[in-house]
Amino acid sequence: MALRPEALGPFVRMNQVNAERYFVSGVYKLEENAWRWCAGRAVLRLQLGAIENLKFTMKYAVPQQVIAHSKSVRMRLLLNGRAWEEMRYDKDGIYEIDKPAPAGLLLANAENLLTIEIDKPLPAQSDRPEMGFILVQAGMSSQ
Repeated sequence: MALRPEALGPFVRMNQVNAERYFVSGVYKLEENAWRWCAGRAVLRLQLGAIENLKFTMKYAVPQQVIAHSKSVRMRLLLNGRAWEEMRYDKDGIYEIDKPAPAGLLLANAENLLTIEIDKPLPAQSDRPEMGFILVQAGMSSQ
């Protein structure tokens, strides 16, 4: 059975054709056909079937501009509004998370919300919105 282009799945790459359908808030336009700036708080929708034995993967960047502004940042991940992970960054770079997903925070056969927050985004200015982090891909897959 082929997926309809507009159908949501468990994983989203920022450059996939229907990526915008996954965004609830805080995710901006595609850049360099690969990544998107996000606000200090970005919310994504992920459609999951079974929730046991899933792996969460996220590729993202903490940009130099954000570190220069704040010296360090704290990033939090929430699943369906419940806190899951927290990381602290003192330097810019490209990062990846690849770890077992907590089935206890997920909803089976339903839409799940992934919230990514950074505590010290660059404030909005007249020529650009608030900027927190860069997202390449995020979601769940079978382990």
